Amino acid sequence: MRPSLAQVVIAAHRRGAPRAGDRLPAPGEEVAVAPDQVLLEEEAARLALHAVETLGLARVAVPHVFVVLERDGVRAGEDVRREQRHIEAAADRLGITLARPGFGEAGAAHRARAAIPGRLAAGALGRFAGAGAFGTLLEPADPLALAGVLAGELLRVRVPHAHAVRVVGRLPAWSSGFDLAVSLLRSLPALAAGADVIEFVGADLPRLPVSERLACADVLAARSWRALFPSDEATREALALDGRANDWRELAPADDGESAAIVDAGVVEPQLWVAGEPAPVEARARSGSALEGVWLGPRCGVEDVMRCLDRMDGARRAEHVALVLSPGSRRLLDTLAAGGVIARLEAAGVEVRAVGVGDEPPARGGAWLVCGGAGGWAWCGPEVAAASARLGVVADPRELDEIGARAAVHAAAAPAAPLVRAAEDGRLLRSGAAQDAAFEAGEGLPVGTPLDRPLRGVVLADVERVQPEGWIRWGPRVSADRDRPSSLARHVLAVEAPGLAGAAAAQGGGFVRVRGPVPETSRGLEEAIALKALGVHAVLAPGYAAAARRALAMLGVLALEWPADAPEGPETGHELEIPDLPDGLAPRKPLVCRDLTRGRQLTLRHAHEPAEIEDLVAGGRLARISMRLSSPAPGGPPTEEAWPTASR
Repeated sequence: MRPSLAQVVIAAHRRGAPRAGDRLPAPGEEVAVAPDQVLLEEEAARLALHAVETLGLARVAVPHVFVVLERDGVRAGEDVRREQRHIEAAADRLGITLARPGFGEAGAAHRARAAIPGRLAAGALGRFAGAGAFGTLLEPADPLALAGVLAGELLRVRVPHAHAVRVVGRLPAWSSGFDLAVSLLRSLPALAAGADVIEFVGADLPRLPVSERLACADVLAARSWRALFPSDEATREALALDGRANDWRELAPADDGESAAIVDAGVVEPQLWVAGEPAPVEARARSGSALEGVWLGPRCGVEDVMRCLDRMDGARRAEHVALVLSPGSRRLLDTLAAGGVIARLEAAGVEVRAVGVGDEPPARGGAWLVCGGAGGWAWCGPEVAAASARLGVVADPRELDEIGARAAVHAAAAPAAPLVRAAEDGRLLRSGAAQDAAFEAGEGLPVGTPLDRPLRGVVLADVERVQPEGWIRWGPRVSADRDRPSSLARHVLAVEAPGLAGAAAAQGGGFVRVRGPVPETSRGLEEAIALKALGVHAVLAPGYAAAARRALAMLGVLALEWPADAPEGPETGHELEIPDLPDGLAPRKPLVCRDLTRGRQLTLRHAHEPAEIEDLVAGGRLARISMRLSSPAPGGPPTEEAWPTASR
């Protein structure tokens, strides 16, 4: 069996230059790699750069770091703008390329300026999934893992299990890359069980434009798959339109005819992905359904907007249906304006919003179709979006042909004169360009001490459960403290255990008991930072979501499983001791916990993985990196066993 394209890219980025005859790493094998790029949207950048500042770095060690500030600081308020100024100053000091507010959505900014075939990037899958459309392999990683990469650490990853999909034929005029990917979802769960990456192969692939590949990547990312396309003539054309022809290189697919699933693009039907339903449906199955509006979201590219207009064929939207365009970048607006397209949009009744205004469908009630975004009643491609906006109900685009409308020309048959992309480098800052961004060092993230002796302390709080929204009741006043861990710590379980912060200060830290399972939360890493700043050594609970457990371990907080069927557990104020540390902390090995107040002991379990245990023993991820920076391995980089791991 031929190696996958993902294997080839991973092998090219392993520690040390690859030599002829070297064995390619096998799928599932853990290896250490040096990413070419670190990709940070605004929230991840805030945490990652805060960690880098805590480590005291003067420069980052990665060739290309790309930070995108997406929020409009003027509209969002002074707190947001203050955070952005701090990120700008840190990026300037560290030598990082930064896209200032107004450049646009993170994924669109990366695709326009930094997506390069054959590169290995590390970042958030949900934000940068489109990298795979250009032949860039994306390794999902959390902000603290990315901080380690910025500090010069290699990233420990598992070689992806790739599943090949052979595309044959050509998409018809009424279907799009969205429809192609959604059609795949019906068969891929069975065919690609255990796969991390879906690789597209086949001699007909050059007929599939990059705009359609981007739609495929976004859809597959919604099911936690990474899409990876070869770099071919379609890729060359897309990069040339962006003024980046020199970034192109050929990246041939690993085409294994025996294992590839086959999808015939020529028979793909227009699709809808209705929120809350287990499987997508064909658009004609919902034809005639009532509709409130159509939203062209920030992931729509120039080609998507043009196809909507072509399909509408000069007609105006139905009067009772809203049609809204939320551009993903200033560059998109400038390109449309330079090509005279804005007037056509206005004539069609499209409400064109400013960049960065509204990252979800307008809250006007009713059913909204969404193209190039998330949320709404159903997700669709540009053909269904245009037909539905014109007819005023959910519609299959072929219904326009039935009423005499001219069929739209599919993007695969490229127009004779494609729109020239407007340059947007005026909002791109490089080191030394942010003269107005004075750097002010703030409070660092908590860096723990090594776990080198038995753990002893009191139970600071005993609560029934962690709320679904998290350990902290977030709001504007709480969010203002999130860059000050010592202040944020005061908000942990502030409603459930009002005396927690005072008890932690008086006792010098301790344990927290939760009687229900600890869930995954949207701000789990920030909440783990707050728990560490509070002085929490360990959490005792019946169980943990995997992401919650990983976040605690990254900050050096043990996630121990107190048996749900235990006759009675420790209460607030009880003194506990875990004597078998650090030697007894090993995968799947139970730990003894002594309740010194009651004179009893109980066996606790945990699900910590080897990499998490390394973090815990070091005192947390930042402590682990800091120790390595202060005493590097003789003769070069650290050993492979010590490299940081990407948390997924």
